[in-house]
Amino acid sequence: MSRNSCVRNLVVELLLSELLTDCIYCNTTMPRNKLDSHSKECKGRPMSCVYAKVGCAWSGPAHASHQHAEECDYQHRLAKDIIAHINKADKEQEEQAEKVRSVTSFMSSAKLFFTDIVLNPHRTGDYIPTLYYESSKFNLFGHYWLGRGKVTGDEHNYERTLSLKLVLKGKSNMDIEFCFIRDPYCCVEVVPEVGISS
Repeated sequence: MSRNSCVRNLVVELLLSELLTDCIYCNTTMPRNKLDSHSKECKGRPMSCVYAKVGCAWSGPAHASHQHAEECDYQHRLAKDIIAHINKADKEQEEQAEKVRSVTSFMSSAKLFFTDIVLNPHRTGDYIPTLYYESSKFNLFGHYWLGRGKVTGDEHNYERTLSLKLVLKGKSNMDIEFCFIRDPYCCVEVVPEVGISS
């Protein structure tokens, strides 16, 4: 079935939005359609220190942030002590800007191919199995490829990430630039970045 032939069922969407779900930060039960607004005000939501921009690495629940800010050592630091952190932040910002420029340049390429991939969960055959994700094979530029994903962090970590890579099946010396972009219907935050498969 093609996405172009799909029709939204607004009644089902409305019913689903009323289903109860739990906040991942405070375990409060509420209708799904209230979750976004609750997450922005939740006392258990993860926050960084108000002095994070000058180097404090503390992060924790919102209800503990005020007490931490009052006790934070970074509020008494001198300018000379934080200049290295500011330089590091400037460098990271420039790297992020370069990523945006590379994705923009990539999207203006003459030879582009788009495909939707679905990452299905799998487990390794190790004694302690590891979870990974893999797509079905798809044809691109006359070769078969698949997408692979690996989760870093666990369910107790606020900042879990999914690292993605493009794998060429078979032998070839083809170099290709690729970029994973979030589908409009996907609820996972994706940071687009151009990668090179060779």
